[in-house]
Amino acid sequence: MSTQGRLKSASPAAERFGELLVKVSALLFAVAIPTSVALDNGAAVLGLLGFLLLAFSGALSPLPPLRPLGFLLAAEVWHYLLNLGRIFKATDLKLYLLSYFVGFRCALDRDFLKKVGYLLGFSTALMVLSQLFEAVTWQNVKHVDFSHLQLHTALIRAKGLLNHPLTTGGVLFTLFFLHLALYRLFKNRLFSIFSALALLGVVLSQSRSYWVGTFVFFAVLFLVSLLKAKYRRFAVVSLVLFGLFAISLFSIPQLRHRFESIGNTTTNGSNTDRLAIWTAYLTAFKRDYTLPDLLLGTGDRAEEIALKEGYEACLKFYPRKVCEGNGYVRRLHNGLSHNIYLKFLSKYGLLGLLAYLYFWGYALFENFRAFWQREKIIYLVFAAGYLGFLAAGFFENNFTDAEVQTAVLFSLGINYALLRRRSD
Repeated sequence: MSTQGRLKSASPAAERFGELLVKVSALLFAVAIPTSVALDNGAAVLGLLGFLLLAFSGALSPLPPLRPLGFLLAAEVWHYLLNLGRIFKATDLKLYLLSYFVGFRCALDRDFLKKVGYLLGFSTALMVLSQLFEAVTWQNVKHVDFSHLQLHTALIRAKGLLNHPLTTGGVLFTLFFLHLALYRLFKNRLFSIFSALALLGVVLSQSRSYWVGTFVFFAVLFLVSLLKAKYRRFAVVSLVLFGLFAISLFSIPQLRHRFESIGNTTTNGSNTDRLAIWTAYLTAFKRDYTLPDLLLGTGDRAEEIALKEGYEACLKFYPRKVCEGNGYVRRLHNGLSHNIYLKFLSKYGLLGLLAYLYFWGYALFENFRAFWQREKIIYLVFAAGYLGFLAAGFFENNFTDAEVQTAVLFSLGINYALLRRRSD
């Protein structure tokens, strides 16, 4: 047999094996995203191998939208082309991009998507149970001391199986609206339970940024639903869900006090730290950035440059004795921006920030257009979820956290596949 003949005979086998690897990757992501059990890297590698085999067999298409992703990557690629040795250590976008393609591919098969959704839902339930355990026992679920195990009526911030409550909040907020979208797609009440559990997890994480994001989500869902007579009943349902969410925050003293602290810009250290950080960044933009810096960013020097203005910024919110020495560095969290827009603007410049906004603007436009033209509430759920995530980004920059980024890109991939399937 000729070489060409052997390649042709190998192509169907490569395609089948590639599809299998991508499906296994999707299942692994469904477990890893809520629980972070070190499966995400394995899922990404299997997905990459699967797509390489699909490319070899000529079956790579269809793919999710590449243009918004290309814009998002362009600014970072520019910086790290000049320093290739750091790209795999310092880049904000690593193998987690594979979840975008895997999510898209798995959602093209409606039956398989349902299976992935079930697995993702049960993993979400496991995550929230681990949070609930932490909240009432005050113990790290990964290192339980059974000799001191007891229940408490006061709730502490619960991170569950992840490494930080804020990361937990970002992941579970994303899964909250993804499960709600799957409920609208499959009309299966189990997905509504998964969505409710994820929302409970957002509450237990006590991540105020994602509480704000949740309020934005319900506000968008309610207001836009009112515009279509067909969905005014859904607007009432969203208002009831919003009420239950608000009651959960205000009925428990610890949660109520934490929510009320959102507007405290004088005595709440977390808030004043952020104000000092943002002041330092804005001052640095005015004083220390050249025109090329403003356009293309300062890369890995962004935090260092902001800290140059840190002492002066610290003095605007704290007594001198707090800021002296390395005090201002601690108050400014070593220059961490705590704002995704400031991060992109400082690190990747105005072009990088515009790319980030285009990335999300594209998703919002496609979903709002689909909602308006096809009259499918599922697309409004996705759009409201993205707007909530963007609102949370004003106070945090954990879109670039591995766990949150994987969850968001996986959900986006599923979303774009559903947009492509007009019959849904």
